[in-house]
Amino acid sequence: MGGLLFTLLLIAVSPNIMKIDPDTLTTGRHLIQANALFRLENPGIISIPAGSCSPTWAPWSAPPAAAPPPIRT
Repeated sequence: MGGLLFTLLLIAVSPNIMKIDPDTLTTGRHLIQANALFRLENPGIISIPAGSCSPTWAPWSAPPAAAPPPIRT
């Protein structure tokens, strides 16, 4: 799940979605008219390794589990 969210985030801030178009362009304008925050057009270069590492990062980022109640006999 972490890899999917990271990929969607990188696509949203890549030049595929974010780019300043010239005034002469009449069709195919980019959704966000700003300089791209992520300069690579292929987010897979970064998101595939990050998605592979996300199962490793997830346990460290989760809050610690509460201790179970003591068993009474």
